[in-house]
Amino acid sequence: MQHSDLPKRWQQKIKDFLLSKGINDRCELWSYDFEADKVANVTFEDGSSAKLFYPLVIDAPEHHEIGLFTEHCGFFILSREGTEVMLEST
Repeated sequence: MQHSDLPKRWQQKIKDFLLSKGINDRCELWSYDFEADKVANVTFEDGSSAKLFYPLVIDAPEHHEIGLFTEHCGFFILSREGTEVMLEST
């Protein structure tokens, strides 16, 4: 999934995230928005898991979702229910 594929609510969440960082001249993520020194370890309720490098995680409790964005592996919208995302420093 890329930015243009995101639901409108997530396009707005990214814009809000960027604004919170003092960035008001764009509404899409750029390479330096991702956390180069982090790894996201994702565990699902059935025991499945994933490890994604250079993530950006945005929590959206109002939508019961977590946005997990990566520079190279795409964008993922996950249910907060039964999903755990832990960030580790590399």
